Amino acid sequence: MRIRMNPFEANFIGVRYAGPYRTFAQTFMSAPFCAALAWARRAVTHEGMHAFDDAAIGAHVARIEVIADADVPRYEPRIDIQCAGGVAETWDETPDPDGYALTWDAAVDMAGALGREAGIAENAIAALVNVVDRLNDADSTVDSLIDTLRAMISNTA
Repeated sequence: MRIRMNPFEANFIGVRYAGPYRTFAQTFMSAPFCAALAWARRAVTHEGMHAFDDAAIGAHVARIEVIADADVPRYEPRIDIQCAGGVAETWDETPDPDGYALTWDAAVDMAGALGREAGIAENAIAALVNVVDRLNDADSTVDSLIDTLRAMISNTA
């Protein structure tokens, strides 16, 4: 697999890193790890990003190359895969003008999914969503957000 990226992205710290992995920051920034994780497990999850020594992921990482290509626009990577038997596949990111627009409902859904995966209780996730939703209210302060986050941390630590 070859991941062609704009040089701005391909040359960013950690993007080309191919292990060994010992921290979440290394896997999170590594395009080879993220691609290998998606290939091996069909999903990129918080748990998967901590699979530092997973042999299946490592085997895929070894076959992934990140290429800085000035002809590739920023944030529009191209993935070329050479499959067994000579079959070649290509995937290009198709820009969507709304691709980076985050709606409130999407943010709530993501907070729930990430929270559940991290073992955070549903009522704690709901409390966080509620306090964030109220941040623009005149009587709301950032202190309420900090207190809610502290409570979440103390209940999951």
